[in-house]
Amino acid sequence: QLFAHKTLTGKSNPADALRIFIEGDENSAITGIVPLSKSLKGFYHAELDNVLKSFGRDLFGSVRNKAQLARVVDEPFGRESGDNVAKELSDAVRKVLNMARKDHNAAGGNIGFLENYGLAMNHNGRAILDTGFENWRDEIWKRLDWGRIIDHDTDLPFAAQGALPPTGGRAEEFLRDVFKSITTEGWSKREANFH
Repeated sequence: QLFAHKTLTGKSNPADALRIFIEGDENSAITGIVPLSKSLKGFYHAELDNVLKSFGRDLFGSVRNKAQLARVVDEPFGRESGDNVAKELSDAVRKVLNMARKDHNAAGGNIGFLENYGLAMNHNGRAILDTGFENWRDEIWKRLDWGRIIDHDTDLPFAAQGALPPTGGRAEEFLRDVFKSITTEGWSKREANFH
């Protein structure tokens, strides 16, 4: 299709077709990737209007309603907060994430539905590095669901459901790898490649 594209003067111009495919053009029937992406993002944000209003950043950049936000985040991970508003907002987030997953799959993606999916996590590598491994490990050790984290050496969970693994050993080794991966933005897992 790129080579079939003709300009207004009738000349073949694959580079212009590629630009239109990516950026869009009001004179073209082709919906560009960028405008479509912006449109979907706007739609998803509209669906999450109550969530964004409740927890968006204030004038000083601070997150509003931090305590309730923590309860909203607990809900999709199966930790019932007892807060009906938090559950309702959490359900709205899950609904939009599922819509986005389906839209992605309709466009050729292949993301399966995970019944026990919580939320995507985003980590600030610099803040975690500044905290140091031991402090970070101590902070998250009891928060992790070790019964769902699989040790790739044994193909078994690090601990029974609801239990904690002993400190040190394979579980700590696993967290060291995660720490390195987060604080190097994934570079610790890449192989050097010289062409």
